[in-house]
Amino acid sequence: ALESLRFRKLSRYGLLTPHTFVIMQNEIRTPKGKKFIINFLENTVKSGKETLPYDVDGVVLTADISEREDIRLPKKKVAFKITNQPVETVVNEIVNQVTRLGYVIPVVHIGSIEIEGVEVKHPTGHNYDWLRKKQIGKGAIVGIVRSGDVIPYIKTVIKPGKVIIPRRCPSCDYLLKWEGVHLLCNNKKCKGSKIAQVEHFIRTMGAKEISAPTLTKLNCTSVRKFYILTKEQIANTEGMGDVSANTLIEERNKTLYVEPHVFLAALGIPSIGETVARKIVDHAYPKKFERIFKD
Repeated sequence: ALESLRFRKLSRYGLLTPHTFVIMQNEIRTPKGKKFIINFLENTVKSGKETLPYDVDGVVLTADISEREDIRLPKKKVAFKITNQPVETVVNEIVNQVTRLGYVIPVVHIGSIEIEGVEVKHPTGHNYDWLRKKQIGKGAIVGIVRSGDVIPYIKTVIKPGKVIIPRRCPSCDYLLKWEGVHLLCNNKKCKGSKIAQVEHFIRTMGAKEISAPTLTKLNCTSVRKFYILTKEQIANTEGMGDVSANTLIEERNKTLYVEPHVFLAALGIPSIGETVARKIVDHAYPKKFERIFKD
C-alpha cells in the first residue's frame, strides 16, 4: 500500500516508523476470517508493546488504496486498541468535589501506582450512581488501566468496598438531591460552586496556573473579587507570599485581552464551549466585536 511505501522511504532516512502488515483477502474471506483477524491484531499489538522501540497502544486498519486516494481521511481507516492488564491497588478514600454547576463529583484516591511509566493517583470516579453500582468505596481493591494509554479508570472491582453516599454538600452543608446519576447542590450561594465558577472563568481566559485551592485561600468567590485583589493582599494571605503574589498577577494579566469567543465560553453557560462560542460570535457579531476589540 502507498502508506507502507512512505514508511519504508522514511526508514531509509533513519527515522522510526510504525510497522505495517498485509492481510490477504483470501485469509479474511475464510469461515474463520473474523477470528483470524482478531487473533492477528491482538498478537501483533501485544508483541509490539514488548519488542518495538516505541510505545504502541493499537494499530490502524485500512484497505489497500490507490495513490490518488487520500489515506489520511478518517473514513478510510479503523483504529484497533488493546487494553492493558489492570494494575491492582486499594482505594484509600473518596473525596467529594463540587463543580461549577453544583454537581458533587467523587474523586477516587488510590495507592500510587505506575502504569506504562506514568504515576496514577486518581482514576476516574464518574459519579455516585456509578460508584454505588460498582461498589467502589474506601478499602475496595480495584484494577486500574489507562484508556488509550491516557485516561486512568477503574476496569475491575476485585473486592468491593462500602460506598457512603453523602447527604449534604461538602462545601456549604446544603441538602443534596439526585439529578439523574449525579448528586446536586442547589444552593446558589455555595462557596465550593462559586470557587469552581471563578476557576473555570480564569482558566478559560488563559490563567492556567491558578487552581481552586489558591482561590479558596484568597476567598475569591466571584470574578470581581479576583480582579480587584492587590499584590499586597495576595502576599499577606496565609500560605502565599511575594513570589506567589507575582505569579498570580502575571497569570491574571494573561486574561485581560482575549478573543470574544473565549470570553463567551468563560462565562460557563452550559453546553457552550469555545467551539460553539466561536460560531455564535461569528454569526451574530462578525464586524462589531472585531471593531470593539481592535479599539
